[in-house]
Amino acid sequence: MTRPFLVLILAAVFGLHGQELPRGAYQMPYVRYEADQATLGGGARVCGPSFDQDRTESEASERKYVALGTPGAYVEWAVRQPADGITLRFTMPDSATGDGTSGELALLLNGQPLRTLPLSSYHAWQYFDKTVNPRHPSNDPAHAKGVGSSRMRFDEVHFRLDRKLQPTDRLRFQKSADDGIEYGIDFIEVETIPPAIPQPEGCLSVAAFGAKAQAGTDDHPAFAAAVAACAEQGKGLYIPPGRYELGDQLKLDQDGLRILGAGIWHTELHFTQLDKPKGGIYGTGSRLQVSDLYLSSHLNQREGYRAFGQHWGTGSRIENVWLDHFSVGFWVGHYGTKEPAVADGLVIRNCRVRNTYADGVNFAKGSRNCVLEQSNVRNNMDDSAATWSSDLERVGPTTNNTFRFNTIEHTLRAGGIGIFGGQGHTVDHCLIHDTFAGPGIRLNSVFAGHPFGETSYITVKNTTVLRCGTRDNMFSQVLGAIDLEVKRYDVRNILFDNLTVTDSQGSAIRIHGRHNQPDVTIHDVYLRNIQVQGTGKDGVDPGYGLCADETAVGWVQQDGTTFSDLKSDPIANQSNAFQFRDGPLPEEP
Repeated sequence: MTRPFLVLILAAVFGLHGQELPRGAYQMPYVRYEADQATLGGGARVCGPSFDQDRTESEASERKYVALGTPGAYVEWAVRQPADGITLRFTMPDSATGDGTSGELALLLNGQPLRTLPLSSYHAWQYFDKTVNPRHPSNDPAHAKGVGSSRMRFDEVHFRLDRKLQPTDRLRFQKSADDGIEYGIDFIEVETIPPAIPQPEGCLSVAAFGAKAQAGTDDHPAFAAAVAACAEQGKGLYIPPGRYELGDQLKLDQDGLRILGAGIWHTELHFTQLDKPKGGIYGTGSRLQVSDLYLSSHLNQREGYRAFGQHWGTGSRIENVWLDHFSVGFWVGHYGTKEPAVADGLVIRNCRVRNTYADGVNFAKGSRNCVLEQSNVRNNMDDSAATWSSDLERVGPTTNNTFRFNTIEHTLRAGGIGIFGGQGHTVDHCLIHDTFAGPGIRLNSVFAGHPFGETSYITVKNTTVLRCGTRDNMFSQVLGAIDLEVKRYDVRNILFDNLTVTDSQGSAIRIHGRHNQPDVTIHDVYLRNIQVQGTGKDGVDPGYGLCADETAVGWVQQDGTTFSDLKSDPIANQSNAFQFRDGPLPEEP
């Protein structure tokens, strides 16, 4: 019996309340092994923990990783379950020109050579010049000199073993070549790869239209012809196992189209171009379905295409998709010259959204009733998961979007989850950890668009925020692990309920505004059953439980907040224009 079904059965039989279900994407099939908990040898050393942004370990899991600097250095795990799929999160230096370096590690099983694993930092290392706006990342290392910042120092690679690991097998990654490169290992994830999904009934195969896996040629014409035929015949499109190269964007503009692969370990769509209009899957029809694919690209910069773009109409579904190295994973919003349209009821489920140069997922413009669930989102340069009411002139606000049972980690700037205007949104049973230079959760009015609504709460509940917050974000701000900021319009009608905020870099919850802007305030924000466990973990300056700085205007009401392991006071109100109120919470507005 798989763990997800067991959890649901237990919930039904024993009447478990929602908050007792696991937090995070508990249906993910892999098991993680941290490098610092492995057997080390040959001069391998643990780096960290540290929140110092100039140190590579500040981007690693639990702020530490293992360095393999000399030939013979290794990290080794005894695996606890059968597995033949391996994902490695690693770091290695960039080149002087920002094009990346190449190298390799030896992979050994029970002490015997198994294979050589080629690695590259081509997709890693982004640099910021903090003296210019907009502060977009660059591949040029010169941008990080002086007042600058280096980020995205880790990347990942996944591969399949020729034989399945068995419990107690010892899997070792070892530096063998004297190549002058220091490799860093953060963790591995191991899983059993399911069989390839065969062609379903009612589907055409893209192979029938001339697409050839592993051929090194552009399969986009074959894919475009196959999509057109499926639209005409009312059939789905099946993509057999293999790696297909596409030199242009795949457009789904007819209602009811279905794109089905053989599984995330079997079918890969690789977009080969760097130009912004030349890649990704863009949906403007309704009732669209995309599933069981791995998407990758040649991009190594922000100015490129999204893995999934446009608004996806009404009632669309994207599930069992793994994506790597796009500008954005999912940017959901209508763009074009047609009449305004919005996403309604899009479900993104059981996806792995990895290593993007901007957002992971953003339900933008007027997206409503959309869901991100049971997904892992990590190593994203901007917000990992967000909803932004970004179109004030053409469509209404975002409403009733939901983020539930997601694990969000290693956000590189901005926030793990960001909510910017709109109403009725829900964050539920999420696990957010190890953000870099940003909060785990942020709700603010920094961006232009529709304000926060009046008729229903935005609810953040049953969620854990671990090792988040910053003393110095991209704009030299101090931000809490949970951060509320007001700039353009009021931040209001928000309920935080049953949260655990653990080991914050500075303060757990921070509230602030802008100098000389007293007309916009924070109000009708409620904190219920918040557990703050550990603050000030970087060892620098104060670490409060709740903090309103001198720019804060308005009020927050709390009931049942508990504190432990604080560096500084539980509550710090540094503003004459702000109140922390105590008392039970009212009903929704």
